[in-house]
Amino acid sequence: MLQGISVVYLFPSMQVFQVIALLFSFLGFPRLWVYIKNSKILTSAFILYVIYVFFGVVSLFFSPYGKVLAGLVQVLANFKIYFMLAAFLYLFKFVSPSKLLSNIQLPYILISIVFLFVQWVFPSAYILITGYYKVPVELTGYIKYPGMSIFNHPSVFAAVSVFMALYNYSRWCSGEGRRTFFLFIFNVFLLISSNQRQEIFCFIISIYLLTLYKTPVNLRARSAVLGLFFILSLVGVFVVLFFDSFIREFYLWGGGMHASNIPRYLHYSGALEFAERFFPLGTGFGTWGGLGSLQYNLDAYYSLGMNKHWWWSTREAYIFDAFLPNILAETGWFGSLIFLANYFLIIFFLS
Repeated sequence: MLQGISVVYLFPSMQVFQVIALLFSFLGFPRLWVYIKNSKILTSAFILYVIYVFFGVVSLFFSPYGKVLAGLVQVLANFKIYFMLAAFLYLFKFVSPSKLLSNIQLPYILISIVFLFVQWVFPSAYILITGYYKVPVELTGYIKYPGMSIFNHPSVFAAVSVFMALYNYSRWCSGEGRRTFFLFIFNVFLLISSNQRQEIFCFIISIYLLTLYKTPVNLRARSAVLGLFFILSLVGVFVVLFFDSFIREFYLWGGGMHASNIPRYLHYSGALEFAERFFPLGTGFGTWGGLGSLQYNLDAYYSLGMNKHWWWSTREAYIFDAFLPNILAETGWFGSLIFLANYFLIIFFLS
């Protein structure tokens, strides 16, 4: 089922796919409701989500920063996991997720390589074709121009390539032939071309765990030890390649002497402040770090003087920078735990 959701939202940067996925979501809601009623896990997850919404709505009316329109927008934004489930349930009534994933492997690789070539060799043409306003430049890592392919950010390209690589590696370990191994190698190349440290690190750990899972039980202990040495070697190479990036991130997360002027640090520290000041409910939906606050309600940011910082004119790039500050500030500690429990139950249901 995880395969299915990944296919439905495989191209999140392209609006036409977003519209199609949203249409599938609406068509799939009746079927989703049947699943919710018949599955104890999904029923529990949905009940937790309703409690979470109750927390956010109640806190919205008690908060000095609450605005109804911003709150409604944020409720819909937080409902996206159920939109994804509904779209999956509708689409894959008609086609097998595994068959569809197998059929798109080669086209995905070929299209990605073509777009990478254009991006690196003819960046002006790439911008003209894709409509993106610039090609990213990375001052740290091993590639100056992180690959984006058909996506609007290297991290999206990396995430899709990780999924494709793991999917083919799993098929190869199950004995599906050399073709899946070569598809795996090409997807690893695409991942490396993105120059994204988080996705590459997760890929290294996932490969290790997947290998153990596919290894016969009587050989797992030996494989675990031998594989650990190999993984530690890869992690060592990873640290060397991204060392400058780690130093940069240290300062972006508030390390050093100038934390009070760093957007990411302010985002988290503000969320913690509101979670404590408005304990246990938080500031309410549409007040901090989400779509609702960005579009319709910046009062909480003004109250902390965020508009006086150098990054405020480009705040769109920072307000969405992290997810946890959003739920922590808006629904407090209890609401955050309830929302995360809802997500874990959904993942457990899909697995």
